[in-house]
Amino acid sequence: ACSALVERENFRRIARVELPEDFKIHTGPAWGYRNRARVVIARAKSGKVSYGFRMQKSNGIIPFENCPVLTPALNAFLKENAAKIFEESMKASKRPPRNFELDVNLFDNGAGKVSYYYKGMPAADFEKNAVSVVEMAGKKIRSDASVFFQSNLALLPELVTAVQNAVDEGIASGEASDAWLIDLFSGVGFFAAILKDRFKKITTVERDDGCLTHARVNLNGGVTGVSPVRGGSGKRR
Repeated sequence: ACSALVERENFRRIARVELPEDFKIHTGPAWGYRNRARVVIARAKSGKVSYGFRMQKSNGIIPFENCPVLTPALNAFLKENAAKIFEESMKASKRPPRNFELDVNLFDNGAGKVSYYYKGMPAADFEKNAVSVVEMAGKKIRSDASVFFQSNLALLPELVTAVQNAVDEGIASGEASDAWLIDLFSGVGFFAAILKDRFKKITTVERDDGCLTHARVNLNGGVTGVSPVRGGSGKRR
């Protein structure tokens, strides 16, 4: 309820728009919900490997042992594997600097697998360690920890249902057409994949090559009329 009030205030203050009282704002759990994160792993002068978040507008690191916003699986994975990942990256790097710090992307797929990626990860390890699959609305969506994906899987089923219902209602009423779905900033093609059975033609637009690689897999599973294309649709904000 509190987060819904905050969102209404944001629309009022930033967009200068007053949302209707019946406008649905979907909210999820306040803690333990974030399934995607970027952390820094480093070795202190004592030799101990620790991890944390970058300070705002700084290269400094704020260490933590348990972040209440991250999913329990991400917290547990970091405790068990942060030092191993750091040593793994040190071996992969030919000449790591003296004060080596490793930026790592993490993703919890909600089904028991945490994937991770760092720049310079050996290609042979990428498929095993970075790639993951999320099952949602009867679809298997492939992505990897180096690209953007949804950060709140707990809220996603409710959002997917809302989008599906809106599309069905629009097509049934004649206010929308099932001729062509254009998905801008499509990422790995998540919503296009969820909706692809409802449209005759689908075009996804995304400028990140890594996302497009997955979009082609997620959208072309025996379906014709699907075109993932590289390009921007304006400035991201």
